Amino acid sequence: MKATFAQGPGQAAQDTVLQLRYAHALQLLGEEQYQASISELQTLVNDYPQFYPAYRKITDAYLLSKELQTAEKVFHKMIAADPGNAYAWYALARIDQEQKNYDDAIEKLKKCIALKPDFPEAYGVHGGLPEAFHAKKDLVAGKKFFRELIAKMPANAFAYYGLGRLYSFENDWENATIFLKRSIALKPVQSSAYSTLQYVYESQGNYKKSIENGQQFLEAAIKLKDFEVIAYALTRLGGMQFRLGDMRKALENMVKSLTIARKIGAKKREGMALLNIGAIQATLGNYEKAAEYFKKSLGLLQKIGAEYL
Repeated sequence: MKATFAQGPGQAAQDTVLQLRYAHALQLLGEEQYQASISELQTLVNDYPQFYPAYRKITDAYLLSKELQTAEKVFHKMIAADPGNAYAWYALARIDQEQKNYDDAIEKLKKCIALKPDFPEAYGVHGGLPEAFHAKKDLVAGKKFFRELIAKMPANAFAYYGLGRLYSFENDWENATIFLKRSIALKPVQSSAYSTLQYVYESQGNYKKSIENGQQFLEAAIKLKDFEVIAYALTRLGGMQFRLGDMRKALENMVKSLTIARKIGAKKREGMALLNIGAIQATLGNYEKAAEYFKKSLGLLQKIGAEYL
């Protein structure tokens, strides 16, 4: 029997069980027990079909284990059972992007958004629609899509984020800022918009604003309880602190990011945290330590593959 999200006193207990099971699946992923992680995540998807983070991580597990054909069969089977399963369409789009089938990925993501316009992953940095348009090098079509989506759904915060994200790819900082701020105004707990706005300010040399948005990015990720995004936010914040010469805070945030990334099996975040810690150690003159971190980072990033990054 599929679980539903109950109301009342039992809700907290049910949520706790869900989070514990999800944490266990992430731990297995971190230990590179991909099959065990996939099995646990698949059970979560079956029991909690509306718990979308499990779809993102099961897709990650398939990508890391290079079992793309198996993944396609699994998600096509889900869609055959429920053609309205937006999360399964998103997962298939991720696989298409891994194989550089950008046209197919874009069509699946459009379908995903049509089915569930408020699904954040369909717009996000983990293979969302703005990233697919960017990979295809077709920002004109991307901007047209999001402008039309905004016209149809003017209260959709993610649509404004998508348009702002595409403008950021063009280094059009003015328009990027306008649409990202509109996105945040509509949905203040929206980590992706803060993240991109942090990049926009950093690219213009406005480091004070970049740090402020970095803090807001981290706070939003914590409220959302998205630990992979928390790890990323800590890395971004630490990177700005490193650039401004605050090595103590930079190192502290990079180590926090590394700890979280390892715990949840976020290999990309782990590799980048190792790389950044190496850079900080080198700047501090700790060259042997720096070399160790660089070696670990290179080994990990090569293992998961540059394309997956």
